[in-house]
Amino acid sequence: MNQQANFFRNLSIRKKMFSCFGLMILITLIISLIAISSIKSVGASGKDAGLKYAPLVDAAMEIKLSATRAHLLFEEIMAGDDSEDINEVWALLIISSNK
Repeated sequence: MNQQANFFRNLSIRKKMFSCFGLMILITLIISLIAISSIKSVGASGKDAGLKYAPLVDAAMEIKLSATRAHLLFEEIMAGDDSEDINEVWALLIISSNK
């Protein structure tokens, strides 16, 4: 241990500064590589999840739209609108339940 302490004491200030900056650059590079690797991994996971679940999300949105349209038609019918047909409400609900 004493030899190492003497080694650093005998170095010039220029060599000590280059050593410290070199160490900081090395640490920064290592952390940057880890961060880039993590970002690529998260990006790949997100892409896989998007490809896997996109059809399910699309189907859920279509179900939601059909059910919402049926609900609005039913409200209009209950409010006394004679121009709407209850059979259309039933058809939309059947479509929603079959998807």
